[in-house]
Parts: sequence; C-alpha cells; structure tokens
Amino acid sequence: MATITTPPLAPAPAAPSRDGVGEWRAGWRVALRLARRDVRRHVGRSLLIVIMVAVPVLLLVGGNIVFSSQDLTAAERIPYAMGQTQAVATYSGGIQIPPQVEPWFGYYGQGMPKSDLATPVPGWGTDLATHAQALGALAGATAIPITEDGGYTTIGRRQIDLQVRGVDAARYSTQTQGIVRLESGRWPTSSTEAVVTKVGVFHGLPSSGTLAVTDRSGTLTTYTIVGVGEGWIAAYSLQPVDLITLPAAGALENGVAAYLIDRPTPVTWDEVKRLATYGLQVTSRQVLLNPPSREELALPDGVQSMADNAAAGQAITSAIMAIGLLLETTLLVGPAFAVSAARQRRTLALAASNGATTAQLRRTVLAQALVLGVLAALVGAVVGVLGAWAVIRWSGIYRPDTMFGPFDVPVLPVAIIVGCAVASAVIAAMIPSRGLGRLDIVAVMRGQSVSPPALVRTPIAGIVLAGLGAVGVFWAVAFTSGAERTWIDDVVPLVAMGGAIMLVIGALLLVPMVLVLAGRVARSAPVAIRMALRDAARQRGRATSTVAAILGGTALLSAILVVAASDTAYRAKTYVPQLPMGQALLIPTTQMDGSLADPRWTQNVTDIARGIDPALQVREVALVDVTRTSGAIQKPSGPNGDTIVPFFVAVRTGCTPAKALDMGAPKDANSPPDTSCLSLNGMGMGDARSAILVGTVAQLVQTYTLDAAAEATLRAGGLVVSGDKAVTPTWTKFPEGGWGASGPILGQVDIVDGRVSIARGTATYGSESGPTLSNVTTLSLAATPVPAATLNATDAGVPGPAFHGMTMVGALMTVETAKSLSLPTQTIETRIFDPRGPLSAEAGAALSQSFADSNLGWFYVERGFQPYDTVLAAIVLSFIGLIILVATLVSTALSTAETQSMMGTFAAVGATRSTRRNLAAAQAGSLGVIGALLGTLVGFVPGIALARSFTRYPTESVAYGEYTQGAPALLDPTVVIPWLQLAIPVIAVPALAALLAWLAIRKAPTVTRRLT
Repeated sequence: MATITTPPLAPAPAAPSRDGVGEWRAGWRVALRLARRDVRRHVGRSLLIVIMVAVPVLLLVGGNIVFSSQDLTAAERIPYAMGQTQAVATYSGGIQIPPQVEPWFGYYGQGMPKSDLATPVPGWGTDLATHAQALGALAGATAIPITEDGGYTTIGRRQIDLQVRGVDAARYSTQTQGIVRLESGRWPTSSTEAVVTKVGVFHGLPSSGTLAVTDRSGTLTTYTIVGVGEGWIAAYSLQPVDLITLPAAGALENGVAAYLIDRPTPVTWDEVKRLATYGLQVTSRQVLLNPPSREELALPDGVQSMADNAAAGQAITSAIMAIGLLLETTLLVGPAFAVSAARQRRTLALAASNGATTAQLRRTVLAQALVLGVLAALVGAVVGVLGAWAVIRWSGIYRPDTMFGPFDVPVLPVAIIVGCAVASAVIAAMIPSRGLGRLDIVAVMRGQSVSPPALVRTPIAGIVLAGLGAVGVFWAVAFTSGAERTWIDDVVPLVAMGGAIMLVIGALLLVPMVLVLAGRVARSAPVAIRMALRDAARQRGRATSTVAAILGGTALLSAILVVAASDTAYRAKTYVPQLPMGQALLIPTTQMDGSLADPRWTQNVTDIARGIDPALQVREVALVDVTRTSGAIQKPSGPNGDTIVPFFVAVRTGCTPAKALDMGAPKDANSPPDTSCLSLNGMGMGDARSAILVGTVAQLVQTYTLDAAAEATLRAGGLVVSGDKAVTPTWTKFPEGGWGASGPILGQVDIVDGRVSIARGTATYGSESGPTLSNVTTLSLAATPVPAATLNATDAGVPGPAFHGMTMVGALMTVETAKSLSLPTQTIETRIFDPRGPLSAEAGAALSQSFADSNLGWFYVERGFQPYDTVLAAIVLSFIGLIILVATLVSTALSTAETQSMMGTFAAVGATRSTRRNLAAAQAGSLGVIGALLGTLVGFVPGIALARSFTRYPTESVAYGEYTQGAPALLDPTVVIPWLQLAIPVIAVPALAALLAWLAIRKAPTVTRRLT
C-alpha cells in the first residue's frame, strides 16, 4: 500500500511593507487626473464654478494692485520728493525737532516738537536765496530752494483752484528730474513765466498765452505760459500740480519752502540728527534706502508697534477681505459640489464595492474642488492684474489728476487672496465629501440613494451655537469702554467676530432639521410642492448647500436693511433743518482750503442766480476777521523770529486781553484749561459762540427775527450778543495726557451798564514765550443780549434760521459798524432764496450744476429730512438679491439635471410638461423661501444689535446744543424692521427663481421603450 506524504507547506511570504506617504501621493495623483478629466467632460458646470470663484478674486486682486500702485513706498517717493539730489530739508522755525526717516508717516519719529530752541543756522537771513546759501554752507552742499503754494484763477465765471510748484528747473534741470518733467516748450526763467501741467490743462487752464493767478496772500500775478509739463508735491499723498513757476518768495508766509541738498556724498543718519538740532527736518535718500535699526531710532513706547501695524495694514486688510471671499465663495459654490458628488454616487459606489477606501472616495471629490479652485483663482488673479493695468493706463490718459506710481503687484496680499479662493473651493467640497463615509452601496446601485437619518445632536448643537453667538454679538455691540483701556477692550472685536461665526454655523446646523420638518408639514400641500420638499428632505446634502448659500446672502441683506431702516427713522426723528425750508446756501471753496476769497465771488454767485431766475435773491453772510487780509499775519523769518498777529477780542470782567487770547490753554500738565475768559473774537472761524457775524440791518433782523430793541442797537452801531451764561465744564485728565471736557466749551459776554468792552491791537508770539500785546486800544460798544438759541437756532436744537460751519455765532454787527471801525470781513457763505416760496426743484438743480461748473463752492438746498439715496439702496438690494437668485438657480439647474432620469419616469407614467415645470419651480421656490426665512432671522441679530448701538447717542446738531449738566443722556434706541423691503428676498426672489426654473423646462425627456 502506497503511502502518500504531504509535503510541508511553504512558509507564508512576509507582508510587503506599506509606504504610507507613497500611497497617499499616488492616491492624490490618480484623483487629480480623474478630476481634470471630469472638468473637461462637464464644461458647463466647471465654467460656472470657475466664474463664481474667479469674479471676487479678480475684484480683490485688481483693487489691491490699484491701491499699491497709488500708495507709493518710501523708495518710490524719492524722485518725487528730492529729484536726483541726496536729501530735502525744511525749516521748523527755530525749534528742535525729532529726526525722522520718513516725513510722510507719523510713526518714524514724528511727534510734538521739542521745547528746546534750535541752534541758529549761521547766516540764515530772511529770503529764499540767503536761506539756501546758509543751508548749503552748513551741509557742505548746494542747496536748491523749491516751494509749494496755492491760489486760484478765474476763467469767465469759473474759479479754478491751483496747486503751484516753484522750482528753478532751467538752472537745475538734472537735480530736479522726478519733481518736474518738461514735455514741450521751455522752463520758466523769470518770475512772470510758468509751465502749465497736463493736470492744469485738464482742470481748464490754457496751454499757451497768459494766465492771471491770485496766490494765498492775495497778490495777483500774470504769468506767460512757456511750456507744458508735469510736476508733483510729495506730501502724505502724491499730488500733481497745475503750474510750475520759479520758487515763490510768498511761500515763506503762505506756503511751504524746502531745500534740495545736492552733493556727491550721501546724507547719513548722523547728519540727519545733527541738522535736526538746527530745526531742520531732513529726509535723506541714503536713510530711506538703508534705514537705521530700531536701536538707533530709539522710538518711544508704542510708536514702533504703530509702525509695524501700519506696515502690515494692507496685508491685514487683504486677509480680512480674503476671509470674506472664503465665506462667500464657500456658500455659493457649495451647491455645485454637492450636486457633483450626488451625480457621481453610482461611480463612487462601484469604486467602493471594488475595495476603494473612504479616503480615496473623498479624494475624488476634493480633487475636483482643488483643480477648479486653482484654475479659478489663477484665472481671477490674471484677469485682475490685466484689469488693474488697464484701469491705471486709462486713468493716465483720461484722468491725469489721478496719480499712480509704478505698476505694483503686492505679492503677499495677492497670495492671501488666491490661497483663500482655493481653500474656499476645497472647503465647499468637504461637506459632501464627508457624507461619503456613510455611503450605502446597495441602495446607490439600486438607484435609491437618500441621505442618512439626521443626527439628533446636530440641531441641539445648532441651537446652542446660535444662542451663544447671538449673546456674544449683542454683548460686543452694547459694550461701552471705560476711561482706561483694559484687556476686555481687546477681546470685544474677537467676541463680535466669533459670535457672528457661531451664529451662522448654528443656523446651518439647523438646516437639516428644518428640511425634514418642512417635508412632514407639506403632506397636504399640492403634488409639486409636496414632492419638492420630500426630495429636499431625502437629499439633504444637496439641499443644505443651497439653503446655506441663500441663508448667507439673506442674513447680510436683512442686517443691512434693519440698520438702514433704524438709522433712517432715528435721523428723521432727530433731524433739525439747517435753513428755512426751500432756501439754499453756497459755501466758497476758499473756506475749505484757507485761501483768500475772490472779491468778485459774491457778484458771480448773484449773476448766476439771477441768470437762472431773476426773482431769486442772494444774501451774503460774512464774519469779522482782522487776520484775513494780505500780510495781516507776519511769520518768523529766523530761528528767533516772532509771529505777529492782529487781534480783536471782547474782554470779560476780571480778564485781560492776553487772557482772552490764550483760549484757556493749560499752564502745565496738571492744570486743567481755564476757559473763564473765553468770549467774542473778530478773528474769523473759531468756536464756542465767538464769531461776530456781519450783515445789513434788514438782513439781520429778518434772519434772526430780532425785536425792536435789538434792531435799535444795531442801527446805533452796537452789538446784539448771546446773553446766556455758559456752564463751567468738568475736566477729566486722560492717562496718556491731555484733558477732556464734559460738554461743549461755550464762551459768553459780560455786559456792564449796557456795553461790552473790546480790545484790539497786535499780539507778538516769541519762540518760547506767550503773546506780547502792542498797539492795544479799548472800545466800548452798546450791546443788547438775546438767547443763544436765537443766534444759533439749529445748533441749539430749536427749529429756525441758523448759522453754519464749525463756529457758533456770538454776536451780530452791521456792515456799516464794521466799516466805521475799519474791521475787515470774510465772506463765509451766501444764502439764496425765492421770495415767492420754496426754491423749485428745477431752480435748485440748475444752481447746483452752474455752481459746480464754475467751481464756486459747496451748494445745499434745505428740503427737510432726506432718507438714504434710493439709487444706492436699489444697488445694494439688487446686488445681494442677485447673489440669492444665482445661488437658487444654480442649485435648481444642477438638481434638475440630476433628476432627468426621474423626469423620464414621470413622463412614462403620464406626467405632462406642466407637471414637470411645477416640480422644478417648487424645488427652486421652496428652497429659496426656507433659506431666505432662516437668513432673515439670523440677520435680525446683528441688525438689531447694531441699530440699538447706533441710535443711542444724540446727533451732532443736538450735541452742539445747550448743556445743563455734563454730557447728554443716552436716547431710547430706535429699531425698525422693514417688512416690505424684507419681502424682496423672502418672497420676490424665490418667486422669480421659481418662474425662471418653470420656464427652463422646455423639451420632453428622452424615453426609451423597453422591449419585451
């Protein structure tokens, strides 16, 4: 018998070693290859996602490039500030100043001037030539004077404000390259020649011939235009000029004089510090390109952090905008990726049945998002760069007054934006990819795939997060900081942002539960609505993404609408008319730039008004201003020079003219201001009921409804003054220095025996001493008191005529009295009114256009309270409504494409096109309504919180009123819910989406007869 022996089994081979990193890399390589193939296969869906991601990217990238090209760096400013020389210097007036690296930013040593007197510059002299000679000797260089000045010219009735650069470019053509540039003609060689710039031509100046210019001192000069070029002033922003002349001697009094330091060797930081002891602020090319270390700068506490924060400002802003881009894009493209994942369920189920892991399935979805995100971000960035280049190019040709430097692409902000765009696409795909972990392979292969049962803990977590977020938002908005800053002040912004994020996340976690409840409630609804809501409840992944997109846009819109409606109601409730109804005023541009007014200004205004309607009347409003004439103020000419200023002040009982002039300035760091001598002054625009307004007797009586006694006083050459006593303010010393008052500082007038004592003369201010008065004469004028509300009706919160601007009226004086006392006056505005009634809308529009064309000033017509611009509101509503509509239609279109097989089944059992249309419309409309309702509720939280915060404080007009005790009490908050406007996202937009979805179902689905 044979024996069968069993050979020994061979030992099992050792398991191959696993290469985790290699498998991960190979898995992603395959997923990315499949994603690229899927993107090419479904061009329409891919293009839609790319557009939704790329559009905000190109806007943010283009905006950053435009900003960076306009916001020049220190190195880019060098040629505009100092040409081709080594440095530029300005003189501080005899006081030592801290040395600076960059004069255009306050954090590099800029601060209050030192109290130490500067070392006198040997041979400084009194004019530009001697200044330049002395500075050249001190710095071992050639000093080239350059000036900045302003003025105006009148062409016809149009007044054109001018910026003038003074430089001897004919003599120093090489050194001044960059500051100015000649395009045609030649440089000026005499004080009556000028080069007009392209900006000047754009503003309306002639390119040849002559031009009469009035400078800030009131001197009229007729220039012969000898060329066309370009010129700039490098201040905090780069400003193009209108004219280029030789250096103007008047700039020492009314402008800015600087000196280019031209020598072969650079100006070092040690030299900058040395020259600062002479009162010279020096900006060096060498120091800008190679700034000193922080130890060498020795900046004060907190100043360096300001520098760091300012340097990182654009990156921080870009990061904030990029986070907003991430949220917006994630919500918008979420439905597209959800539907894409749903369309691939069968393919992914087949892969899972063949052993594909959950991680590999998720990579398939995430790879598509990565490919589309990178493609969209790159396309948006490239288009943004090209668009910014086109905008800058167009501005240089058609808007030369818009200044741009070299084309600058900021790498860090652009990288942040592109990175967040890619991340937003990936995050949007993560939600549907997470659902693949619970993929039911059998159900998917049978075509019965539905979302897994909702977890009970999900809505509970949503309610908790939403509640905590709402509490955090309300607390952050209602928080009031104390006198001293604490750590809580730093936490408040974080709590506000965290609360808003928690509120939105909590609402999103509630969406699945809401969809399930909606499906159950719709049992008795019409067939189309019932099927649409049941489908949304089954396919919660796709529906949740759609609702989330709509929720985000609606929440933003509802918050904006609540704040806008509440603010409008609050402003309407507290509105105080600035003029009698239907009257108008015009404030000259000279009130804003500090220059002297054109003597023909009032006549030009009158001619324009009478040309539009001969019945219109023009009333000039002027103030007494003894400083407002040419040469009235004499500035110092050297380190120890004096400033001489004329004055005209009312003197209170127990006060001196010098005390009345110091405006209550503190004597030392521990002494609060003393405003007890604050009273009237005839020195132009001031504050505290100090202005003396001038007009004819008839005008003053009619405007301020004066009684017979006040009228008699005016006719007799006296004053009508504010007779109210001012409340003594309570002063609080701030920890960082300085004092704060409990309310407005209001001056008052003492009337003794029916008269007011007034002093006039000149005050001489030395470099380190208070004013020395000379040529002092005392006047005694008759005075009649009236309530302050009579002279400042609007500012006191009482309806009626009022004076405008930053000054409160303290007294009235007639034109005749001002002339008899030889008091110069300053025109501050004109009143335009129609004696037949309110100014018509047509006349107001014609006046506004004519004054704008002539550049005569700022025009205003009193029409009562006006809500927000309806055009702006319509744009905001339309933009956010468009986002909601797009999100709804995208989801509906994709879900309709996915349900084509189901539509075929419907058609096979007899469903008509109307039934299929109704189903598509119900899907779009129901999801739109659910998302809009949830978003509206979410938006109510920040909207109501912000509305309560904004409407607690008195308006500016009330704040200037009469205070009885301390600061005004807080008002009751005004909260308005604009139900009609909210109906747009809740009803109108879903209805429009449903209509478009209904119309989109046109052809019958393809049905194949089954052969038996």
